[in-house]
Amino acid sequence: MHINSNLKRICLAMGLMFYALSAFADISVSQINADVDQAVATQTAEVSAPVVTSGVDLAEPVHNPVVVAKKPKKPLIPDVPKQKWQLVLLFQSTCPHCQHFDPVIADFAKRYGFHVYAFSLDGGALPDFPDPLLATQAVISKFAPYFPGGQIVRPAVFLVNTQNTQVIPVSVGEMPETDFASRVQQALSEAGGQS
Repeated sequence: MHINSNLKRICLAMGLMFYALSAFADISVSQINADVDQAVATQTAEVSAPVVTSGVDLAEPVHNPVVVAKKPKKPLIPDVPKQKWQLVLLFQSTCPHCQHFDPVIADFAKRYGFHVYAFSLDGGALPDFPDPLLATQAVISKFAPYFPGGQIVRPAVFLVNTQNTQVIPVSVGEMPETDFASRVQQALSEAGGQS
C-alpha cells in the first residue's frame, strides 16, 4: 500500500509538471510567432522604403565590406629612460601563477625595452628566466614591507629606479599583458620626473 501511494504521488506530480510545461510552451510559441511576424513586417517596411541611388552605378555589383575587429592598441608607456627604471620580478618556480605570468612579463619587457631582474624565492627557474638571481635575505627585506605582514605574495613586480633605488609596486599575481602594461604606465606616470 505504501508503494502505491508513493507511485500515485509521483504520477500526480509528473502530470502537473507536464501540464505546466505545455502551458508555458504554448505561451512561448505564440510569443515567438508574434516576434517573428513583427520582425518580418519591419524588414519588409525597410525594403520597400525609397532607395537613393545618386552616384551609384546599379549595373555594378555591390559588395559589402568585411569589417575586421582590430586588436586594441597597446598602452603607451611614457617615454622614460629605460636604463633608469627597471622591473624586478619576485617569483617561485613551482607557483602556477608565476608560471602563467612568466611569458607575459617577458614579452612586455621585450616589447618596451625594460630589463627584468628576476629573483627566485626558491632557487628554481622559469622558462623565460632560466638564470634567475637568488632572492637573498637582503632582497626579501627590501620588498617585504610592501606586503601585509611582510609575507611576499608571488608573482610580484616592482619598478625600481636604478639611480636612487626608489621602489614602486606594480602588480601582484598573474594578469594579461594589457592590464600589466596599464599598471606600469600608471606607476611611471605617478613617478613622473622623479630621479
